[in-house]
Amino acid sequence: DVTDEHGTLVRSSGTAHGGVARRKSTVYGSMVKGKKATGWSVNPRVEKHWDSVVVHQGWLLKKGGLAKSWIKRYAVLYKTAMGHFLCYYADFAKTPLFHDEERERRIIDLCKVTFVRPVSNHADVPPNSFDICTIEREWTLSADSKASMQQWLQVVTRAIDEDTAIVPDDELVFTVKPRVDPSMQLVKNEYSTALKVSASGVSVCAVTAADELVERFFWCYTDFFKWSILHHSGKTGLNVSVFTSADFDVKDRHEFLFRTRDAVKLATAIEFYIEKFMSIMHLYLETGTGEAGVGEGADDMAMGASEMATDNLLGGDELLDIGAGDDDDDDGMTAPR
Repeated sequence: DVTDEHGTLVRSSGTAHGGVARRKSTVYGSMVKGKKATGWSVNPRVEKHWDSVVVHQGWLLKKGGLAKSWIKRYAVLYKTAMGHFLCYYADFAKTPLFHDEERERRIIDLCKVTFVRPVSNHADVPPNSFDICTIEREWTLSADSKASMQQWLQVVTRAIDEDTAIVPDDELVFTVKPRVDPSMQLVKNEYSTALKVSASGVSVCAVTAADELVERFFWCYTDFFKWSILHHSGKTGLNVSVFTSADFDVKDRHEFLFRTRDAVKLATAIEFYIEKFMSIMHLYLETGTGEAGVGEGADDMAMGASEMATDNLLGGDELLDIGAGDDDDDDGMTAPR
C-alpha cells in the first residue's frame, strides 16, 4: 500500500497506471511537499517546480456523468501565470510529477467560477460535499472529512479571489428568440438570433442557414443599464436594457426581450463578465498609472457597472406569452467557441 504522512491510503498494492512497478512496502510522504515517494518513477524535470506551482492536493469524490455515481479522483490545485487550475486525475501516479504526458481527466479554470457553495444543495450527496459553479457547468465534490473539506474550501476560495481580475478567453453562445427588438435588426419570434458572450462584451448575431453567426450589433459592458430574468407560464426570458447614447443618459435606452430557457445561465454569464470588468477597472485605478482624466472616466464606468450588477431583478412579464402556442425551447446554449 501507499499512504501519505497522515496514514491516508493513497493507492492499494498492485501495478500503478503507466507501468509503475508493484510496491512491496508502504511509502510515507509520497505526495507531501518537501517529501517524495521512494521506488516511484519521479519526473525530475517536473519535480524541481512541483512545490512552487502546487497549492494543494488530495483525494476527492466527484459525481460522475451519465451514471451519476461517485468516483474517487486525485485533485491538484495549481497556481500558474494564467491563474489557478483545479485538475483531477484517475490516480496520483497520473500527475505530471510521475508522467511526462498530461493525463488530467478534467481541468476546472477557477477564473471562471461564479460562486462556491460550502455545503452542496444537491440531494443524496455524501457528507462533506461542496459545489463549485462556473459559467459553463457545476461541479460537486466531496472530501473524506470535515477538516479536509474546510481546507479545500479555504484554498479554492482564496485562489478564486486572487483570480478576480483574470478573464477567460472563452466565448459562450446562447441561441435566443427575440420577443422585443427596438433595433428592428433581428427576426422576431424565431430562434434565429445568438448572443455571444465574451470578455469583450456581448455580440448580438443572426444565425444563418449554415449555422454561421453574423454580427448585427455589439454591446460592451458599459452599455448595460440593467437585466432582468422574467418568468411567465412556465417560460423564461431575459429582459436587457442598454444605453443608446454616449453620455449614458438613462432616458436614452433600448429594452430587448429574449426568450430562452437558459435565461439564468445567460444572465449569470453577463454578470460574471461585468464583475470581471469592474475588478480590472478598480485595479487600474489602484495602480495610479493613468492620467487624472482617464482615471475619473474609468471610475465612472466601474460605478456604472456596479449599479448594473446590483439591479438584477426577478419577476414575471406577460411579454413572454407572446406566441404562446409555439413549441418549447431546445437547448439554447452551445459549447464555448
